[in-house]
Amino acid sequence: MAHRRILVARCFDIAANGHHPAVGPTDRAGNEAGAPRSLSLPAVPESARLAREFVVAALGQAEWLDRERLEQLALVTSELATNAVLHARTELQVTVSCDEHEARIEVSDGLHAPPEQARPRPLDTGGRGLMLVDALVDEWGVEYLDGQYEGPMAKTVWVRVTVD
Repeated sequence: MAHRRILVARCFDIAANGHHPAVGPTDRAGNEAGAPRSLSLPAVPESARLAREFVVAALGQAEWLDRERLEQLALVTSELATNAVLHARTELQVTVSCDEHEARIEVSDGLHAPPEQARPRPLDTGGRGLMLVDALVDEWGVEYLDGQYEGPMAKTVWVRVTVD
């Protein structure tokens, strides 16, 4: 657990300061607080960290999300963004929306293939990302964007958490 807390500590510093380049009273696109927020990122390893910071900053003001739940969502975001970087190898888009009842995080990428839940052996160093996602959120799924989105995105993997 200590490692995970270190992983997201910088995210919480950013959220506590209330500043992230893409989140504030209005984001870069002029959307008001409470509206869905999106951030496009390149297919590079650093994008997982940037996605975490973005989500924590966007959801940091939701009164019903306690710190532990926010840490879990940071980890889930990291897993989804990492999957997009490693497997899709395309630009990704992270979208966050939240109201008084639920939060939804979406990671879209250009790979049409569905995410596959691996069956790692005990000593394998990877393959547990979707198991973590499944364990930490209330619901998750995949939406294919054929004809619904103008641009290079093919699918969205989304997660949803609700007020406990």
